[in-house]
Amino acid sequence: MSLSQRDEIVVRVVCGGTTLLVPGRGALFVAQNAASPPSPIGPIADTAAWAVHWQRAVGDWLKPNDLIARLYGDGIVIELLCAAEARLAEILVAAGAHVATGVRLARLERRARVERRAKPVKVSQTQLLESFSQFAVRQMQDAETIDALRQDLATQQQLVDTLRGEIAFLRAQRVAAPEPVTDLKFRRLKQEFSKRFHPDARPLDEAGRRHCARVFQEFWPVVEAIERS
Repeated sequence: MSLSQRDEIVVRVVCGGTTLLVPGRGALFVAQNAASPPSPIGPIADTAAWAVHWQRAVGDWLKPNDLIARLYGDGIVIELLCAAEARLAEILVAAGAHVATGVRLARLERRARVERRAKPVKVSQTQLLESFSQFAVRQMQDAETIDALRQDLATQQQLVDTLRGEIAFLRAQRVAAPEPVTDLKFRRLKQEFSKRFHPDARPLDEAGRRHCARVFQEFWPVVEAIERS
């Protein structure tokens, strides 16, 4: 394609640093050769006037290869691209103005610089006193809460001790009590009755055995009934 068939030639220039400048002739040839095959654009004078057209506004954050501005002049368009993440901090040339090679167009700020320049937060004495007062109130409330919990814990411990005493008392009550004297006497009475009236307790003649058997059979059920009652 010949030069007569083209309306204009676009040259992209990646701008490093924090100052945006109108590129010189050498930079234009390097940028053109890196972007596309050589074009017969002819010599470019260092005093050529370029019309500035901004593509971004002050305060915009830029990413690598973002388009910042276009410069128009004598059938050539120069696109100025951002090399690294930065913020467009200041525009030094108004849109539509004509500038020559080497003129400073804008100032960029890197993110790290912006963070370092951040102003510290100022706290007034009134705010400090208020914060300290709130802290003191919270400390007092926490102390009261801890004291109440301690008292409740002491009450619960007393209740536990009381219940333990009652449990020990009940366990002691479950221990078998000594057998009453009346039971011992009744058992002895049964033993003596068996010795005297059981037919097999001692040798007897036939008449004596029959007499003891009748007495034992008649009274032994009565004795067992009394014992079960």
